[in-house]
Order: sequence, then structure tokens, then C-alpha cells
Amino acid sequence: MNEAQKRAWDCLREDERQSLFLQMSTGKSSWEAGTIMKRSHYKYIEIRERSQVFFKLFTEFFEKHESIFRPDAPFKRVFMDYIEACIEKRLNIKHASLYTGETSNRQVKIRESMLTHNLRLLYDSNDPWDIDTKALIIEFDRWNNFRILPKMYQAPSPYGRRVVKRYKAYIKYLLSKKFPTWAYERISERFRTRSLQCYYVVFISTELYVNGYLIVRVKKTEECLREMTRFFIYVFADESDAENFAFMVVNNRLRTNSIKSGQKFWKEFRLLLEDAVNYKELNNIEFNRVALSSTYSSIS
Repeated sequence: MNEAQKRAWDCLREDERQSLFLQMSTGKSSWEAGTIMKRSHYKYIEIRERSQVFFKLFTEFFEKHESIFRPDAPFKRVFMDYIEACIEKRLNIKHASLYTGETSNRQVKIRESMLTHNLRLLYDSNDPWDIDTKALIIEFDRWNNFRILPKMYQAPSPYGRRVVKRYKAYIKYLLSKKFPTWAYERISERFRTRSLQCYYVVFISTELYVNGYLIVRVKKTEECLREMTRFFIYVFADESDAENFAFMVVNNRLRTNSIKSGQKFWKEFRLLLEDAVNYKELNNIEFNRVALSSTYSSIS
């Protein structure tokens, strides 16, 4: 291995190194390699993919740069220490925070404030080294087995099962009694329209609507699009897409009652959402009960 590859190898965790060794040196199948590593098949596949991506990512970066940050970088030392601890030393968030020498970084709000301030500087920089560093950090966070960045800076996870988990949480919340259906009234008052020049959104409620949902025309404006995104509501330009979305949400249990049908359903659901007007904005948001609840409580 050359110097860049050695540094890349040093940045890998032990299980990632073992996975690469089994791939390159023994020619074991994924099932055999998973058995040797004592990991479930899907978990081994995740480790294998991550090890391949990280080895290539780190090698290409260190072929161009001697360190993650340029010598005259304008970022706070605590930020650079945290990132280097996560990427090069592969420490978890707790130990990476302690590695910076500032124990206050163990507190989520303080750590995220520090990260947000320095990431803004990184994003605003036009320096080629900084641009490569930003790409390295974002891609590492995307593929790592835990997130190191604030949610607003996270790229979508490449792991399909995690994406499905997000969608399941979203659908479950829409169908649950915890969902504040009064929010639909507030949204209707502000954005509902009869104009054919419109967007389409879906109101879900098995108690309020005969079929469990209602397709609503809303104003085709940037303000409306922005507000729908803030409230985690997918917006469609085509009424048939809105209909399909509503049907899939209301009938998701019937269509995911087997592994085969479930795999087909989630693929179709993802492809449908990709056609939503605000897909890119919503796709970077992690759907969970706390986030969804706090969002809707903001308009109560």
C-alpha cells in the first residue's frame, strides 16, 4: 500500500478492516464472511459497503491533502479536534467530545452550537481544500454507523433499511391518534384554493374522511411550499401522485404483510415520494415522534 492507503487503512475500524481482508484475500461469499465475523447477513453487508466506501474516500482525500484541515484553516480548534477524533480515531460522540478537552461538548446543545458555527464557515469557504474537507465530513457522516453532525447538515443515509424506518415512523404518526387533525383546518384556512394552477397535498384521517384521506388543492406559491415542508407534508404537482400517496399510506399494512410485498411497497413508496415537489427538502429530515409532534405543536 502507498502512504495514502496506509492512512486510509488506519482510519478504518477493526471490523471494517476484517471485512476488506475477507473480500480481497479470501474470496469468501457474503454469507461465509458474515458467519466468520459473527454478524447477521444484513449487518455484514452494511459493514462491507461502509469499509469499501471509507477506504476509497480516505485514500482519495489523503492523496490530495496531508491532513483533514488545511494549516491556516479559520475553524475553532475544538471543532477540528472533534472531527479528527471521529474520522481518524473513530471515536464515538462521547469520547470525541472528551478528546477536544472541553467536557461541555458532551451536552448536545453546546456541541451542536459549536458544530453549526464552524460548519457555516466551512460551507461558505471557496478554498479547494475546504471544499474537499466538507465533502469528506458529509460523506463520512452519511455512511458512518452513527451520525456526528447536526440534522440540518446530514445527507440522506445510504442504507435502505434506515430509509424504510423513517417512512414507517412517518406513516405511523399520520395514522395515529397523536396526529393533530386540527392542523388541517389551519392549513386549509391559509392555503386552500379552487384554482387549477395549484399543488396537491393529502390530509390523512380515518375518523374525518370516508376513505381515510382527502386530496386538497393548495396555492402554488413559494410560501405555501415552504410551510408544507415545515409541517412535514409532501406536496405533489400531479393529483394522481397525491391519490397514490394517500392510498399507499392508508393501506400500507395490507400491502406490507409479507417480506416480498413489503419490499415492493417500500420501493414504490420511495419512487413516488421522489416525485414530490419538496422531496429534496423533506428527505434530509429525520422523521421521529418528537420532531413531528413539536412541529405541529408550533402552529397550535
